[in-house]
Amino acid sequence: MEAITEFLIDWGYWGLFLSALIAGSVLPFSSEAVMVVLVRMGLDPVGCVVAASLGNTLGGMTCYWIGTLGKTEWITRLGVSTRQLARARKFLSGRGALMAFFAFLPTIG
Repeated sequence: MEAITEFLIDWGYWGLFLSALIAGSVLPFSSEAVMVVLVRMGLDPVGCVVAASLGNTLGGMTCYWIGTLGKTEWITRLGVSTRQLARARKFLSGRGALMAFFAFLPTIG
């Protein structure tokens, strides 16, 4: 993991963009650590925020796109029963904005 982080830091803004894209997608990664290191190395904080925001947004849009491709049959093949799936849908219905808010929180999101 350290080698990947060092590689992304060496790339500067592009590395921060890629790390935020990775972190915004389905892969767990801490783009905040890359951002802190780059700002301490002297890169412009505003440029870092822009690169991280663009990467994270694109990563989230990628997850949304992947979700639109999904089918219920695929989820049941992973071992989730139709009863569990119905319970999850019932729980999430009407709570989309609340769930989206908590998805952006660091650590638990």
